[in-house]
Amino acid sequence: MVVKDLDNLLVTEKAISVTSLVNARTSTPSVQMTLGQGVGATATYVAFFKTTTKHLSVRTIQGEILDYKGYLLPITDIQQKDPHWRAVQQVCATGMLKRKGVLFGPNEIVTTEEVKPVFDEIYTRAFIWFNKEKPGEKLTLGNLLYFISDYTLTDKSTLENSVKKLWKPIFKLPGELDVNRPVTRLEFAVLANKYLNPFAKTVDISGKIVN
Repeated sequence: MVVKDLDNLLVTEKAISVTSLVNARTSTPSVQMTLGQGVGATATYVAFFKTTTKHLSVRTIQGEILDYKGYLLPITDIQQKDPHWRAVQQVCATGMLKRKGVLFGPNEIVTTEEVKPVFDEIYTRAFIWFNKEKPGEKLTLGNLLYFISDYTLTDKSTLENSVKKLWKPIFKLPGELDVNRPVTRLEFAVLANKYLNPFAKTVDISGKIVN
């Protein structure tokens, strides 16, 4: 929607040059709505900060969209009224968890293979942790908590006890905390968003991390 090499021209829907496959997807109301919200928020940002589309703060604009209950991604199985909606939107926007079409799949298991590349990109010491801990094919709740403790320099048992206390009343997650079982995508999104906050990392217009 941001035109390359041309300032302050935003386009949407049929004005976007895309392949026939993508064109079919952009014709759906949910995608059109998301594009429209993005264009509106971007235009407002440029006007408010008296800047141009060359100097956009991507996460600021996305955060504003979320504040007003707009979608960054058209996910249909986590509704706006769900207490985990924002965490899922933010974590998926970072690419840490991928969607399957318009579905998030909250109860599916997270694999080490899918999250390791993003961890390595975002967190400077992640590769050291993975080489040392060597998590299995399925990432466990313990793996996630121990990575968080390493990144935040928090004692493992202190973090684990804290998460146990917050599990239902604050995080509103189902079941119980069991560090030995595989972590679900919903659990991962909520805990990663809270303690690792990947959405706070500055990115450029293409979504790449700006160091």
